[in-house]
Amino acid sequence: MSPSRRQESFLDEVRPHQGMLRRIAAAYADSFEDRRDLLQEMLLQLWRSYPGYRGDAKFSTWMYRVALNTALLGWRRRSRRPEGRLSADDRVLDNLPGIDPDDEAVRALYTAIRALPGVDRAIVALWLEGHSYREIAAITGLRRSNVSVRLVRLKEKLRASVEGEPEPRAAQQ
Repeated sequence: MSPSRRQESFLDEVRPHQGMLRRIAAAYADSFEDRRDLLQEMLLQLWRSYPGYRGDAKFSTWMYRVALNTALLGWRRRSRRPEGRLSADDRVLDNLPGIDPDDEAVRALYTAIRALPGVDRAIVALWLEGHSYREIAAITGLRRSNVSVRLVRLKEKLRASVEGEPEPRAAQQ
């Protein structure tokens, strides 16, 4: 495949999933600048990995896995930064399709999601994207039953966090 055809094919595959990439970035990056950097990192890693895509899984599943791994790796690096470097920027939810950046409940939800550990954050992000438990299991490498149990606990934990309630006992485990 010629380089221009490869690029065209890549863009045709990625374009329909831009919103998904933005939502992953919103879940893993606190500031506008970090979100923009993470989007660039995800796209670069997708481009580098594209020749290795064999078609064994749906493109969106493969793409989500690559983007999620990139976000998790970036999150680990950022979590090691000194606290003074992190700043919550109100623009983090701007321009996300289907999300009203002025909705306080949406902001509270994304703040609560960003507070979750990496894998839990991934599970919630995938669920919000509309993926089935089976797809979430395939992307994260967990068993479907584990995904189901975690999602029940995570939904309760997020609900309590958004509503300002103490964390439920089951979600603390």
